[in-house]
Amino acid sequence: MTELDTIPGDAPADLRRLRFDFGDLLDTIGTCVLIVDSDGRLAYLNPAASDLLDLRSADWLDRPILRELNRATPGLGCVIERTARTGLPIRRFETAPAEESGFVLGVSTALLKPREGALTPSVAAIFQDITEKVRAEGLRRRAERLEAVAELGASLAHEIKNPLTSIRSAVEQIVGVRAEPEDTRLLGALIVRESDRLSRLLGEFIDFGRVRVIDPRPVDFRAVVSEVVNLVRAHPDTRRDGVELAFDVPPRDVYVRGAEEVLHRGVFNLVLNAAQWAGRNGSVNVSLEDLKSDLLSPAFGAFQLIRLSVRDTGPGVQDDIRDRIFDPFFTRRSGGTGLGLALVQRAVEAHGGAIFVDNVRPSECTGAVFSVYLPTLPHAVSVRQPISTAVRDGGP
Repeated sequence: MTELDTIPGDAPADLRRLRFDFGDLLDTIGTCVLIVDSDGRLAYLNPAASDLLDLRSADWLDRPILRELNRATPGLGCVIERTARTGLPIRRFETAPAEESGFVLGVSTALLKPREGALTPSVAAIFQDITEKVRAEGLRRRAERLEAVAELGASLAHEIKNPLTSIRSAVEQIVGVRAEPEDTRLLGALIVRESDRLSRLLGEFIDFGRVRVIDPRPVDFRAVVSEVVNLVRAHPDTRRDGVELAFDVPPRDVYVRGAEEVLHRGVFNLVLNAAQWAGRNGSVNVSLEDLKSDLLSPAFGAFQLIRLSVRDTGPGVQDDIRDRIFDPFFTRRSGGTGLGLALVQRAVEAHGGAIFVDNVRPSECTGAVFSVYLPTLPHAVSVRQPISTAVRDGGP
């Protein structure tokens, strides 16, 4: 007799079918499986799950189990409860490290048909110990961060060295020879121009390094995007090239949790970049769209998302540079610092989001499409709640 044979007679029909069809299989596989009924009681725990969680099925069968699951491995009970409450299965979730053992679980959940009269469905959780995988990933990320710091330092030194070389050469010519007044004026203008370039570069680098979100609050993202579109319309680069900007305004407010200043700065750099690449008399289309997706990690609770799309009529992004386009100091535009899109990516990731770039399909002319995905808050969030700001290092 398998452990599934002990399921109470009033358990869901799906579980009774499992008892006959899959009991032996579930008892012998190495993957951990547990089933919790609509009341949060344990309906099934296979041997692999029992061993990993150090829970005996006979001790917990038909008893409330969610709190004990959270004690054994933080987050496991919560993700099962959330699946039952929202009716949305979760395909990937990582628990927090357990206090005693330190192990981390990779979890997916599935809904089972609720029994008659039950308000919530039963939930099956399938999980594995991914502790070693998480540790290896942590070491890899640490190595990547160190490499990124080294590359960033080398790139910054290179970007500073070029204008300093020009400034030094100009000063040497002014001081070392009796230059004509016109030559002196030109050399002086070069010094001012290169000094301004250095100042702009260092200012943007400071902004890039200080993207942080402290005390996140509800932010009206539609209002942020609308203000940014108006600012970019009035930008000198946009007006000089005759670029038209269109914003498909959604019918209702959209709230995300975060810092208004950081979101504003990120969206501004993204839309301005599109306008600068749209070409003379080109156009930029900005739109917002609600969608449900598990694109972002369930750790952010991001089932309801907002997608910001920024589409331009420029030359598009070549395949060979697509992986580098968000790297600091990478730029194809004359006079650009290469920090704009890098700042955009940092701002998006600081809000638990993701950004992607694709080219417009050939049948729809040319251009690039940047897509930003952010987790949203319920529409019921009060608009009267204060808006957060980004707190910079060393700031108040």
